Amino acid sequence: MKNEQRSEAYKKDLNLEQLLNEVNGLLSDSEEVLLESVKGNLPRYPMVFIVGCARSGTTLLLQWLSQLGPFAYFSNLMSRFYKAPILAAKMHQILIDLDANGEIFGEEKEQLNFKSNMGKTIGASSPHEFWYFWKRFFAFGEIQQLSKEELDKVDGEAFKKELMGVQEVFERPMVMKAMILNWHIPYLHNLFPNSLFIHMQRNPIENMLSLQKARLRFFKNSSTWYSYKPPEFHDLKALSPEKQLAGQVHFTNAAIREGLGKIPEENRLSFEYEKFCADPKESFEQIKSKLKMLDYNLEGDYHGPGKFRKTPAESSDLLKFEEAFSYFK
Repeated sequence: MKNEQRSEAYKKDLNLEQLLNEVNGLLSDSEEVLLESVKGNLPRYPMVFIVGCARSGTTLLLQWLSQLGPFAYFSNLMSRFYKAPILAAKMHQILIDLDANGEIFGEEKEQLNFKSNMGKTIGASSPHEFWYFWKRFFAFGEIQQLSKEELDKVDGEAFKKELMGVQEVFERPMVMKAMILNWHIPYLHNLFPNSLFIHMQRNPIENMLSLQKARLRFFKNSSTWYSYKPPEFHDLKALSPEKQLAGQVHFTNAAIREGLGKIPEENRLSFEYEKFCADPKESFEQIKSKLKMLDYNLEGDYHGPGKFRKTPAESSDLLKFEEAFSYFK
């Protein structure tokens, strides 16, 4: 995604990008020292990976889990140090978790909410997608599927070791978005056999409408593709914008369901966005039950929101979107 294609509000700050690259280069040597202390072949605690199509509610799910307390996560603060995530975890502890008097960020950490803007949250302690870290290991081209030869070249052990190191700092299960590997769920499960994958699905028409809204906000037009591209992208790009959106939702979720079907039942969950918003406590109980199957007891009762307000996606031409989605049935 070229920076010049983005609308002004979503353009990358190139000065910031350059500085981040410089600082991360300086920190990478220190990270190597920390990695040497990471022992074992498997993490002590489960990893919780969120998968799903863009604009399906994955950010809300990540925010919700990060605020419940039992889970560690990548914060906005940590995202600045994508080449040194273990060191970043220690910084998070120093500047946020152990800042009892609020000397660094004041009361910010007490004012967390469930707002986001195109997957981005506000506040140093709020959760972050951390894609720069993932992209260090998984080098995708135009689509988000690697060939077997390309996947064989990935240093999966180094990727696993870094995540294990972060988890050891927080001494808790970790939750993170893993949508960048929607097409490689069995590979990720092979690295983390005690992981739980949660597939968030949304009403497909509303998902399409939300994706269209994202295109308009991010690019100021409805024709430019937003978010990850399935292998079918090369055929979809010749179709109308509505059929592109329908194909994106259809093929992404189909690939996720196929991938989840190849891993054990105890390692997977599927949530419907609408039902999750209506009763998040039930979703918590399902997660708790699955983690117990993975030999981890999630202690404590549910103390999160009773429900979330779901804003319906609207359009003056729903029929056009419904026809586009039926094209792929």
